[in-house]
Amino acid sequence: MNNTVVNLELGNATVDFLNNNENNNFNNIINNFKNLVKMKKNQFFKKMTLTVAMIALSGAMFNLLAQTPVCEGDTYEIAVKITNASTIDAEWVNGNAGTGNVPQPQFDQDEEVWVWTYATKPQDAGKVIKVRFSTNATGEYCEGEGEASEVFEFTVHPKSLATQIAVTGNEAAICSGQTAELAANIVGNDINNPVFNWYAAIDAAEPLHTGATYETEQLYATTTYYVSVEGSNYCEGEADANGRKAVTVTVYDKTIATQIAVTGDENAICSGTTAELAASIVGNDINDPVFHWYSAIDAAEPFYTGATYETDQLYATTTYYVSVEGSNYCEGEADANGRKAVTVTVNDRPDAPTLTVAAEDLFICQEEKITPAFLIDFVESDYDIEFYTDANCSQPLTSITALLSEGSYTIYAISKDSQTTCSTDPSNKLTIKIDVHPCTCDTPAEIQIIRQGVKH
Repeated sequence: MNNTVVNLELGNATVDFLNNNENNNFNNIINNFKNLVKMKKNQFFKKMTLTVAMIALSGAMFNLLAQTPVCEGDTYEIAVKITNASTIDAEWVNGNAGTGNVPQPQFDQDEEVWVWTYATKPQDAGKVIKVRFSTNATGEYCEGEGEASEVFEFTVHPKSLATQIAVTGNEAAICSGQTAELAANIVGNDINNPVFNWYAAIDAAEPLHTGATYETEQLYATTTYYVSVEGSNYCEGEADANGRKAVTVTVYDKTIATQIAVTGDENAICSGTTAELAASIVGNDINDPVFHWYSAIDAAEPFYTGATYETDQLYATTTYYVSVEGSNYCEGEADANGRKAVTVTVNDRPDAPTLTVAAEDLFICQEEKITPAFLIDFVESDYDIEFYTDANCSQPLTSITALLSEGSYTIYAISKDSQTTCSTDPSNKLTIKIDVHPCTCDTPAEIQIIRQGVKH
């Protein structure tokens, strides 16, 4: 048996006629078709369908936007996809109109879709805008089936402003090589669920960081960042001074040792004395300088702060390290580049002179003069010898006439190094006691000597 299939397509319906009798003729086929047309007519005639989708003007054509909401000042397109219709109209929905006359959709031949374009206006900010798309076709459609409409609505959110952002963490300058901890928050209560974006440039396309706090990298020069904000009811601000807040982190250079001059260490001092050191800046770069003195180049804490420093009594050559900071400079590094070495050279003191005689009860005759020239014959030292009348060795001996009939005089002797100008410490002086006796003219000269002094 041969099977014959006849396909008839009317509107959206396809009807198959099966003929199991090879002797069937064309009249039989027509009769079968007459029975078929008794079915409901809406199964045979076209029915319009209308779908609406929102697309970005600058994005891939006719792809649904992932981002919401519509932002003030941005232009968006709505792709109105309609089947089996040649016209489509748009109208504002009462009470939710956009600004101005409603634009009408335009047919895109390539995509075979109707496109409605609307550029939001500043006065649209905060509005819920509704637009109705509709068509009313006649002819080949069933009654009432040529009509279709759908309402599309969208909220236009305002764009945030730089004045709605406050930032902390950049109030004070940081030092070169440090980081800054910046924190952003909103001014007022307008923006819900704020999200902050940090940029390296005012017009940068991508943020460096997203979040309320941002710790910078190590900075070696003054740097400006730009922060914007968006929220559940606000769009991100424009990429300009109106929409992004400039945040400048001031970075101060660190001082270097060559910016410091020190006086007071030019000449050596004697053991047991102090040095008066004075620091100053070289040039005029550093404002309001503050000097710090350290006992070691890498010491963590200074032992003294100030421009002048009087050392303790020193008994050996000692090196100090001084740094400087100012209102526009940070303190230098704890190394030779940032701290200036200041060395105070300390010279040893010479030992006290010694007596060359050891006799007891030695004396000087009354009315004889006690002078350095007289005494020098009885003391010795590798250095120059000086004589004094006081225990502090501050009153030099010039000449004393022995006028006492009986009694004694005390003289003090110290050594002095003519190269270093250092003298015996007075606490280590040679003490010489001279007894005075009345003498006659024939008193032997050899007894006119002083007895040995006692070194204290």
